[in-house]
Amino acid sequence: MTIRRPLASLAKIHPEHIASVARDANERGRFFMAFDGTIERSVEGWAPLESERRAWRDERILTKAFDPGFRLILAAMRGCRIFGVTPKLLCTTPYAPIDWLERCTVRAGHALDVVVTADGACNDLGAWWWLCTHASPVITCDASMLDAATLFTIGDGVHFASTRFLPRLVIAHAKTEASHAGTIALAPGASEHGWGMLVVAEPPVIGEIAVQAVRSFPAEEKQVHVHETLDTGVLSALESSTFWTGDIDAEHFERNLTAALRRGEKHPELPRDAIRALAAAEGVAIAEGRGPVVPPDGMAQLVEGFAREHAERADPLSDSTIELALRTVQCVRDAASWERREYASDEGRAAFRAELDGLRKRLLAAQATRRVRARAPNAVRLPPLRTLPPIPINWQELSLHLMREDAIALVCALRDQTGAETSVPMSDLTLRPMNCEWDTREVLETIMGEPFDERVADDEGRLNTGLPVFVSWPDVSPPPGIRAAIDGWESVGWGFAQLTLRGATAGRVLISSWQYPTGTELRQPKFGESGPWREVDWRQLRRKVTAVKALITGPLGGVASANARATWTLESAAAEARARRRKLD
Repeated sequence: MTIRRPLASLAKIHPEHIASVARDANERGRFFMAFDGTIERSVEGWAPLESERRAWRDERILTKAFDPGFRLILAAMRGCRIFGVTPKLLCTTPYAPIDWLERCTVRAGHALDVVVTADGACNDLGAWWWLCTHASPVITCDASMLDAATLFTIGDGVHFASTRFLPRLVIAHAKTEASHAGTIALAPGASEHGWGMLVVAEPPVIGEIAVQAVRSFPAEEKQVHVHETLDTGVLSALESSTFWTGDIDAEHFERNLTAALRRGEKHPELPRDAIRALAAAEGVAIAEGRGPVVPPDGMAQLVEGFAREHAERADPLSDSTIELALRTVQCVRDAASWERREYASDEGRAAFRAELDGLRKRLLAAQATRRVRARAPNAVRLPPLRTLPPIPINWQELSLHLMREDAIALVCALRDQTGAETSVPMSDLTLRPMNCEWDTREVLETIMGEPFDERVADDEGRLNTGLPVFVSWPDVSPPPGIRAAIDGWESVGWGFAQLTLRGATAGRVLISSWQYPTGTELRQPKFGESGPWREVDWRQLRRKVTAVKALITGPLGGVASANARATWTLESAAAEARARRRKLD
């Protein structure tokens, strides 16, 4: 047996743990508890029951601690209704207590009511084990007579789970019985793996019982610290973890933070928006080197690590973002929506407000540090970009269905009609130009060593890898280049577009794509200084993109897809689909 002691005898339980359990129990009117037969029954209240306990070597009871634990329930019982006892169940189940049922119960519609004063009604634990295992008893107890302080010392704590697995009649009867003053309704269940029960009562009785369950919880020494302390850290909240492990990345770091901060500033009365805004504010503090002190283990440490990793790779935050974070923290603190929902005790709410005050002080310190550094005689200006992006950030895409002849016609039209220079990357990190139709036909004969129109369909990942064709215009921007990268190579340059050609298999025309930069990221202040984006004639680029779209929908015979937005099918691919030789992806 595991030697444990009631939590209240080992720890000074933090008031928040008591208040939150009582609140949740009173709101629901119920909770579950399972019992652990391996726990030593060392509390004095067990002593008289241990003398009555028997060994049950006939295997009528298969779980430890049912005897003597269930004796405490029977001692407080003043009524019971049993559901689910049928003639078939009695005939097919071993150890069915037929004599006990005839002697101690009376028919109540489709259920049975226990006659508490009948001989053996309250002391035949073998019969009660069978009922808990195969039927659905609902026991009505006197709240003042149930020795919960002793019984719950073998429990595994308070659980608020769904009651969907219980019969509706059981739930309805338990609620009806529990509505009487001073009454507790118990719906026990058992199996060879253990036993437990649903506890139902009206508030505040159910809250008091749940608190007693917390105080009596059989704790080990290592569990004491968890109940003595309360972690009110912003990053310890589950919603904070969801925020930081979601769509945030280094490339859009500041944009995601400011979106969450503005949402929290606008709707601080919404708990979810409030805590996500606070998580974003912590991200601002972490990016400025003013992160929180988090416990060495637990969720907060992981979330802080995610935020720090993104911040180290992201561009420096603007002064306005720090100011926004300060305003949002104050709005959320004043609205107090998250603390009212999450914390039930005055101590818990006060601790959370202190956490927010600490966050605000760290943000103010970061703001002051920036101002001092900016005014210093030897001040070094903080660059708005940590590293220059090798290519534009925001791109627009048009999906295309292309056979080889379509691709050749498109590349030649780009070159002849719009003045584009087209090229493909080579393994030696050079670009091979396609200056004429012959070059184009030679290059587009295969994709990754497979015929353009007859690719092998056994590897979907390989099919998704297409042949990139760089499209640039001398009157728009300098030509693109490529350089070595972890996965082979990466493109470098601003102002070029790209065709990704995926070809076709024997039965499908794969989706190729036409991608071009939009330049919308230039609206951000950090792109206001000199950089490769300054070498691009963005107005001329937009004219070229418009001309390309006109080619696709005009001379090249592009047909808009009825099933997908921004998808065009060129002439040869459309003919394949009409003849039902190939399906369009």
